[in-house]
Parts: sequence; C-alpha cells; structure tokens
Amino acid sequence: MDAILSKIINNLMIENVDNTAINDIVQQVWENWKYFDNVDWDNIDYCDILKAINHAKFLKAKFNDESKYAIMKKTLVYRDDKICIFKPTNFKESSIIGEPICCFAYSQSRWDEHYNGYQEQSIMFTML
Repeated sequence: MDAILSKIINNLMIENVDNTAINDIVQQVWENWKYFDNVDWDNIDYCDILKAINHAKFLKAKFNDESKYAIMKKTLVYRDDKICIFKPTNFKESSIIGEPICCFAYSQSRWDEHYNGYQEQSIMFTML
C-alpha cells in the first residue's frame, strides 16, 4: 500500500495539486482501502482518484461490516469505474445487496443504486 500511496502523491504533485488536498486524498484512500478494486494506480489522475474515493465511500457505507463486505465480494459479478453489478444467489444475499436485480452505477457525478422499479435509469440484465 505504501508504494501505491507514493504513486498517488507523485501523480498529484505532478498535477500541481496543493499539499492540503493531497493529504486529504491520502487519508481517504487509507480509510477506505479495502473498498478500492479495479483502480489503475499507475495512471490515475486527480479527477479519477476523487471518483474512486467516492465509489469506495459509497461501498463502505452500504457494506459497513465484515459479513456485508463478504457478501458484497461474493456476489459482485462485474465492476468498472462506472458500474457494479451483483448477482445474489439467495434471499440473505439479496437483502444485503439490495433488490434481486440491481446494480450500483455512477451517473450525474454520484453513485446511486439502480433497480427494477427505478424505470428512469434502470439497468436490466438477465440472471441465468
């Protein structure tokens, strides 16, 4: 993790981000570390790291204890920097994740939960 934090600091210094913001970013990465996946730390810029931090904080708020975190990791079938799709296999998992058919997506500069009943921005997929 220290190597990754060094890369973050170096990249932000190259972008002329001020020291206060860099310290804040490092603190937030440290506090939310286990919720970061699929992050290309070598090529991340200031905007992308803020987006990754927001995603990690969203997941941490939703899956805020070890049992919920384990279910999140078990049911996650796809994740990139714009979407998370989960496939719960039973009622217990579904009650932790959300709706039986749901995903978390990044749109309009924030993370939100999308599900079958949310027609305007629903993301539908078939569970096999």
